Amino acid sequence: MKKILVLNFLMLTLFNFAHPVTPQMMELKGSPDYLFGLFFMAMSAGTFFFSPKWGAKIDSIGTRKILTMAPIVYAIGQFMFAYFTNPLLMIIGRFISGVFASAWIVGVSSYINIKSDPSDKVKNFGYQLVATSLGGVVGQMLSGKTGSTNVYYSFVFQITFLIILAIAVYLMVENLYPPAKEVVKTGFATAIKAIHKHGYLLVMLSMVCFATISNISKGMPSYFGSDVADFTTTQVGNMNGYVNALALFANLFILKLIDRRFNFFQSYLIQAIVSIVGSLVLLYAVISIDSNPYFGAIFITALTLVTLGSSLYLPNIQKEIVSSGHFQQGEILGVINSFNAIGMILSSASMSVLYPISPVLPFIGLVFFSTMALVLHLLASNNETAA
Repeated sequence: MKKILVLNFLMLTLFNFAHPVTPQMMELKGSPDYLFGLFFMAMSAGTFFFSPKWGAKIDSIGTRKILTMAPIVYAIGQFMFAYFTNPLLMIIGRFISGVFASAWIVGVSSYINIKSDPSDKVKNFGYQLVATSLGGVVGQMLSGKTGSTNVYYSFVFQITFLIILAIAVYLMVENLYPPAKEVVKTGFATAIKAIHKHGYLLVMLSMVCFATISNISKGMPSYFGSDVADFTTTQVGNMNGYVNALALFANLFILKLIDRRFNFFQSYLIQAIVSIVGSLVLLYAVISIDSNPYFGAIFITALTLVTLGSSLYLPNIQKEIVSSGHFQQGEILGVINSFNAIGMILSSASMSVLYPISPVLPFIGLVFFSTMALVLHLLASNNETAA
């Protein structure tokens, strides 16, 4: 288990290496603001469409091939994104990166699921997110400093070490298969019906809202900070590192505390309320930026609340649905990742469509999705109580 968590940390460090320098790279290429959201949408679309396919592949061929291939092809996508100037080719590069980012995420989730005892699943899925968040901290901060001289240094570092990581994965990772179960496999076309049949559709839609909140709060504040608040690449990297450190802290300590004291629906209620409060404060900070001398403190405080509220949803979802026994394990983890990617698509759409109209609108969207997460949660909770 330690090996896969260390490898996941290294991979997520490299995943995050381009984020702090992307706004300045776009400026150097003369890319319009709306492309920032489209790039993220392309990556999210790749994750959405291919996550179930990777889950099904793991069910049939095991984990090693997919986990080895993912860093290599992700590096190709990043090369296209960084060094091509044609927007369409850059978008294709981000789509490729999304396809193989999902291969890695689903592969690691399946690996952890197979290796974990049932009582340890939430804890180990939480550790996966701890490694993910720690990778975000290190990747964002290192990239902010590496790219402060030349933004393309960050991409050279990223691509080189992705290839090295692929070799390490091939040498270190076991080829694991999910246990065979006498269940009907569900491709994505029928997954929604199966999820609805077993009472999880509202929960999954609530998860989509949480994923949207999480991704808007990770992407939009950094772009807003660079574009409107005049943050430097180092400041953007430090802010993004701080957000990932909070997510690490939440999954390392708060997740276990909540899991011991509250059931699945109670923990979701807490997360939704904290997300709403943080979103409202963040919106206030953005609206009052020109007249508020305490903008920086309020902005970071609000971002802290939103991050803490939206960082814990995935391990609980994974345990709740995978442990139900209604689905093929690798495939349902892929389907969960696809639903999670819907939130990524919605967040990128919010950034690409709303931000050019007004920098405030994506933060209004953050309040909307936080409210919808609460509403869908309450409906799902009521259905569970009625059942």
